[in-house]
Amino acid sequence: MNLFSRRANKWGLNQESSRDLMVQLIEPVLFAGQNPIERAAISNLRQQGAVPLNLLVHQVASQLYRDELRNGAAAVDIGLFGASLFVPEVVKVIRERNEALWKIFQEA
Repeated sequence: MNLFSRRANKWGLNQESSRDLMVQLIEPVLFAGQNPIERAAISNLRQQGAVPLNLLVHQVASQLYRDELRNGAAAVDIGLFGASLFVPEVVKVIRERNEALWKIFQEA
């Protein structure tokens, strides 16, 4: 699953191309998120408003990667994988929390 390719990429959410999908925070947000992925996504969506799904996934995965490096993960060589190591879990959480914390919709 490569969310960053230029060709259409199906990831299982109503079979739309992921590059045409947008994510928007559902207001009001009643809590800050239960895990680091939710907190990072909420923070990004609060700052930027509606964001393309691919961009949100990239931003959240990059933030998680930087956080892990700060916490000493470089000692276990996650640097070989980079932020892409976190992409599958970020996609999973964003998909699972759709309609609870944010809304994923087709760009008009």
